[in-house]
Amino acid sequence: MKNKKLFISASLTVGLLALGAVLFDSFITNQPKGKVVSELYSLKEITEMYPADLDEEKNEHRYIKDAMAYVNRMRATDPNTGYLDFSKMLAAKNAVKLAANKRSSGSVTWEELGPDNVGGRTRDIWIDPTNSNHLLTGGVTGGLFVSNDAAASWSPHPLNDEFTNLSISSIVRASNGDIYVGTGESWVGTQQNGFGTFNGHIGNGIYKSTDNGNTFEQLASTAVTLNEPSENFAFINELAVQPIAPQTVYACTQRGLFISFDGGATFGNTPLGLAVGDQGKPATDIVIASDGIVHLIQNNKYYRSDAGGVTFSLGATSGFPTSNISRIELDLSPQDNNYVYAAIANSNDGLRGVYRSVDGGVNWSAYSPENSNAFNPLGFQGSYDLAFAVSPVNKDKVYLGGQFAMVAGGNSIGWLTIAFWQPQSFNNPYYIHADMHVVKFDPNNSDIMYVGSDGGINKTTNASENQPTFTTRNKGYNVTQFYDIAAGISGEVLAGSQDNGTNFIDYQGNTRLSGLELYGGDGGSCAVSKLNPLAMFSETPFGECRRSSNGGESWGSFFDDFASSFVGEGRGTLFIAPFDLYETWDTSINANNDTIINPKGIFMIGTANYVAFTLDALNFGTDPVWYRLPISGTVSSVTASRSGKFYIGTTGGNAYVISGLLNATYNPGNNVVTGVTPKLIGNNPDWGGGSRYVTSVVPKEGGDDTLVVTLAGYSNEDNIFLTYNANAASPTFNSIQNDLPSMPVYDAVIDYYTGAIFAATDYGVWSRQNGTTTWQLENQGLNTTPVYSLKEDYLYEGDCRVIYAASYGRGAYRTTTLTAQNRPSCKLEQGATSTGKPMTLKTLNVYPNPMDNIAFVEVSLTKSANVNIVIYDILGRVQKQTSFGKLEGNQKLQMNLEDVPCGNYILSVQTDGKATSKPIVVLK
Repeated sequence: MKNKKLFISASLTVGLLALGAVLFDSFITNQPKGKVVSELYSLKEITEMYPADLDEEKNEHRYIKDAMAYVNRMRATDPNTGYLDFSKMLAAKNAVKLAANKRSSGSVTWEELGPDNVGGRTRDIWIDPTNSNHLLTGGVTGGLFVSNDAAASWSPHPLNDEFTNLSISSIVRASNGDIYVGTGESWVGTQQNGFGTFNGHIGNGIYKSTDNGNTFEQLASTAVTLNEPSENFAFINELAVQPIAPQTVYACTQRGLFISFDGGATFGNTPLGLAVGDQGKPATDIVIASDGIVHLIQNNKYYRSDAGGVTFSLGATSGFPTSNISRIELDLSPQDNNYVYAAIANSNDGLRGVYRSVDGGVNWSAYSPENSNAFNPLGFQGSYDLAFAVSPVNKDKVYLGGQFAMVAGGNSIGWLTIAFWQPQSFNNPYYIHADMHVVKFDPNNSDIMYVGSDGGINKTTNASENQPTFTTRNKGYNVTQFYDIAAGISGEVLAGSQDNGTNFIDYQGNTRLSGLELYGGDGGSCAVSKLNPLAMFSETPFGECRRSSNGGESWGSFFDDFASSFVGEGRGTLFIAPFDLYETWDTSINANNDTIINPKGIFMIGTANYVAFTLDALNFGTDPVWYRLPISGTVSSVTASRSGKFYIGTTGGNAYVISGLLNATYNPGNNVVTGVTPKLIGNNPDWGGGSRYVTSVVPKEGGDDTLVVTLAGYSNEDNIFLTYNANAASPTFNSIQNDLPSMPVYDAVIDYYTGAIFAATDYGVWSRQNGTTTWQLENQGLNTTPVYSLKEDYLYEGDCRVIYAASYGRGAYRTTTLTAQNRPSCKLEQGATSTGKPMTLKTLNVYPNPMDNIAFVEVSLTKSANVNIVIYDILGRVQKQTSFGKLEGNQKLQMNLEDVPCGNYILSVQTDGKATSKPIVVLK
């Protein structure tokens, strides 16, 4: 997990990245080969080479735990304690499965928006030993993907359409060609009742292919249904197959080790010899020697089997650590199976050490520095990210990747840092994304190695060299986990992701769906202005908000000292702090009798016991002044309505509405606002009692009396409520749960056209048609991946509404189905297209560029509209405005720039309150 703190222009970014690449290249190439680790730069010293990352050592290790705690709290049965009742999760999962006959018949179709170049958290990679071009991999919430060109490109496997979730954890092949895929991920936090309590997306057991991965069928013996035995396969940590007996399959799960002797038809908890205290505890890794001896990690202890692979005993006679352990990963040397290695994370999630046995696991010794601050590629997340493998051609060499870096070597041959997460550039040959999880070698070419991380797939074709080089291979591999999504006026989207930054998709990249990471680290809430398309808002963890005046080329904080005193980490703000942007405008007449559009933007963010807001969100020429209003509890949702109201939810079950901000009295001298008081409109008694967590409060546009409230938690309580009298003194809320499976509902939309309600859940998007009481799964094109955010926003015109979805595992989506059905005049193109132009303005051409005293502006209008042209400087300040009155059709306009100094500017053409822009350069 990353959190960049440097805000610089695009050109300066390129320069720093180039400089960083030179520094890193110099560091790598100038290291004396074979030196002991104490003579190398420490990983901490490497980190400090990069100015953007000086605070990573201090902050980075907390963020994955904070991220998963945030997700867990939304899913917890009891949001106060974080307790997650697995039986209720399982009941919901099975209810979703039984609801297959309620899937949409095609009335709503989702369209993938990307990003198709970013990737996401990847736990395993499989390379076909009969055809190195054929690979399988998968995202932990994104499903199975296939490549037929050695990872040059990827595509979703058809199996994803069958899953009731998409969590891929392990892929193995038997010597007879059968392929097994395990599902469910547990390496995301502390353990509870034998299960991962944080992200903990339940798997669907094990799938098997007998046709080289073309098709898969679920092994019925591992189906995860509502009964105790089947829970054994809810979280698969690792799979393995006996090389001498291809029908013997091992499954390491959170319930222990299970063995099948008939190719998965039946499984039994059959291992013998495990200590009583270890039986039924998580089995986390397994490797099998060519002679059939099994090396097993269960309950963080090392076991070794006899030649039959069924009877186990504590494996080490001496030298294997037995304490200060949070995780262990094993591997065998393909050259000599007597060489057994273990990479061990300590109880602080740093590297306890790499250990080696040269006698098949009987005696062990340290093969790396132990518990060293200078040698710690795992960073502080070893129980989360630990990628480990032995070289196929050098039994003394291992590869170890973790939070920031990958190292290669061993005590007998020396260690080198071969890859690092900075500079984060595809042009950096030593770059691998942070948080590495798996290392796999091509069985047909030992120089080809793949690494799976939170950023997807990296590949090297010279792995055996002292300094291999890497390329990123994510084309088509869309398993990005988004928390939130926002849309621009032309359909481009901005979305905040887990560990892959804030991505901008404008359909004009190297591929139509490629994303550009505008801001790094963990993304979160986001917003894009409709009045000024270059104005964007994003955040990093705990409400560290940024805004950009130039389409994301550079970002800056816009908190004043007042807001900074109570918004942010350590002040009760959620890991993903909710915010929203309300926009409006007024007009004025200047001295030349021009009509001037004055955009206004209210930006509001939630923290503990307050919402903070500024009226200067779109005013880049001034330092914003912030105000706050009291809220009882931690704010968990903020939604702005088009009527100017803000709807607020809290983790303690309260729902509020805030009205009248534009008419309030403000004193910027002391940050005091008067005349506005948040009104409590719903709380826990309205949701059935208990302590609930409000995930969204969503009004119907044009009718603020209609309001939906969604709630978190796997429990028996209802999680979605509706009122038709939200403006009453005491609104009446009624549950509309009905046959919607009992699971968290993260967000909702009340469709502008039909009044249908759409709900975002762990199992995709569900809809309830207006006037009905039943729900159906709207998964056509989207699968049943988790969805955390839904937004209905206008595309080009106010009456052309589109629903956008931020999925946590398959990127961004939209549906225009309802738009096309109810407003065919919107003339929606097939597939998302973005020209940067509102529909009223069909074409825009500005020339010459650079220019001196005259700008020629050609516009083509689809209808009669008032046209104004505004020149902004790079800080968003207005330099010149000209009104051309009402125009229609094709027009060639001139704008006099004699009074505009040389510099870089944005030329914005505004038509009836909507705007599109182009960068210009004035030279004289």
